[in-house]
Amino acid sequence: MFEEKKLPLSEKLEISDNKNFGWKVKEEIEEGGGKKKIKYVVLTRDKNLRNYITLSNLEKRYYDAKNQIKPLPKINEIALMFLLLLGIIPGVIYISVKKKNIKMVEENNSKMKKEMASIIQEGEQYKR
Repeated sequence: MFEEKKLPLSEKLEISDNKNFGWKVKEEIEEGGGKKKIKYVVLTRDKNLRNYITLSNLEKRYYDAKNQIKPLPKINEIALMFLLLLGIIPGVIYISVKKKNIKMVEENNSKMKKEMASIIQEGEQYKR
C-alpha cells in the first residue's frame, strides 16, 4: 500500500526534504493548459516500510519546525526618518526595538534550522 503526494517542480528543496522521510519520486507530470502549465513531481512512500510510523512522525516534526521559521522584520526607513526628525531619542528607541526583534527572530530561526537538521539526521537512520 502506497501513499502519494504532489509537489510543484519549482520546490526542489521541499522535494529533497521529503526524500529524507522515505518518499521517492514516482513521476513528473504537467497540469493545466496554454501558458498556465505547471510541472509537478509525484512522490510516493510505501506504508509498509518497517519504520513508516517513525518516518511519518519525523516528517511532521520537521514541517512543524519549518513552519516556525519567520521572515526577518525590516526597518521602515520612512518611519525612521520621521522619528529622527522629531528627535533623536524616538529614532534611537525605534532602531533598538527593531534590532531586538530581528535578533529574536534570528535566534528562533537558528534554533528551528538546527532542529530540522537533527530531524533529517534521525530520518536518515530509519530510512534504510
